[in-house]
Parts: sequence; C-alpha cells; structure tokens
Amino acid sequence: MNLVINGRLITRDTEGKGYYEHGAVAYEGSKIVEVGEESALRQKYPDAHCIDAKGGVIMPALINAHTHIYSALGAIHESAAGEKKLVQHCPMRPDLRFMQPLFRTVRRL
Repeated sequence: MNLVINGRLITRDTEGKGYYEHGAVAYEGSKIVEVGEESALRQKYPDAHCIDAKGGVIMPALINAHTHIYSALGAIHESAAGEKKLVQHCPMRPDLRFMQPLFRTVRRL
C-alpha cells in the first residue's frame, strides 16, 4: 500500500467531500483504494509507504492530455515593426513529417 500525503487533495467525488486541506490518497499498484483526510488514512494504513507531495495539489486519476507540441516545432517572433512570424526552430525530423500540415496551419494563425 502507498500513501500520497502532505498535500491539498482535490477530488471529483460528487457524493463526498471534494476538497481536503490535509488530504491523502491510498493506492495499491495502479488502483486508487481510498482518498480522504491524511490523518485518517495514516491511521488506517500504518505500514503504507508514504510519498510526500510537499504541500502541493493532489488530483488523483487526473490525466492531463494538454500539450503544446507546436511549441517544440517553432516559435512566434515579433519584428521591430510589430509583425508576428512563426519561425521553425529546426528542420523537421523525418519521423515527424506527418506533423508538417499542423505546422503550416499554426503558421497561418
């Protein structure tokens, strides 16, 4: 058993409490077993391996698919005249050529 402790826990539990100032998550392998107040979970799982969230936010089961992949391909530079231009950082790698249409679309923006 593992416990993620020392963090502010935010859940999407519609039937329970959605925010715990001193929250924790108990998990085993890839399965979340329980979420709740850190003190209660420490007492319930005294032999658990503790992972310190160092006061950060704990959001169990959140998968953040947000990405800025286009940023890896280029950047917008503004000229002295205020004209914005998308400049490619490096030549397109052969295995990423499928992304060239995306790069062209971003360039037009």
